[in-house]
Amino acid sequence: NAAAADNTGSFTSAVISSVENVEATLSASAQTLNVSANADVKKVTLVNGFDGTVTLKAAQTAGLSGGIQTTAAATFAFSDVTGGADTANLELNAADLVTTGAGAGLTIAGVETLNINATGVNLLGPTTLAATTKLVITGAGSVSSTLASALAKTIDGSAATGDLVIDNSAAAAAIESIKTGTGDDTYTTNYANLT
Repeated sequence: NAAAADNTGSFTSAVISSVENVEATLSASAQTLNVSANADVKKVTLVNGFDGTVTLKAAQTAGLSGGIQTTAAATFAFSDVTGGADTANLELNAADLVTTGAGAGLTIAGVETLNINATGVNLLGPTTLAATTKLVITGAGSVSSTLASALAKTIDGSAATGDLVIDNSAAAAAIESIKTGTGDDTYTTNYANLT
């Protein structure tokens, strides 16, 4: 494991080997961390601290853990997503992007299917998934999120046992497929054309 606070830019050019998990605690807003060139890195997690922009590849798992002060949105950018069927994974561990700072939430771009595995209570706030049409949520943790993009038409929480509170009011008019899990789930939409 590796942890970085104020010198995250060095990851871009550094040769890192035999490090599978990177945990970054950022001490100021808008810092950047790029692990996309480090093939051994399997997962990168923002842990507490401030928001930042993390660049990684789709095969690397993104993570959020603890209280993160989102003066700007915490952002994950995948460097190798190019087509219309890209998939990425996000792991949540008691992530709170709402309570401190401006509550700016989370941004992930370029991914059509986002798989989220949740542990603990997770408060994401406004969640901008610019290209995501399918959101799959698993795990025993709860997830609260207000989707800010118009494309998410499929929300699959059937394998989730935690409580899901998903506001998809921003979705454009279309058939929305919603599958809830065994928790106390709430789904908000402006349209009644659900399957």
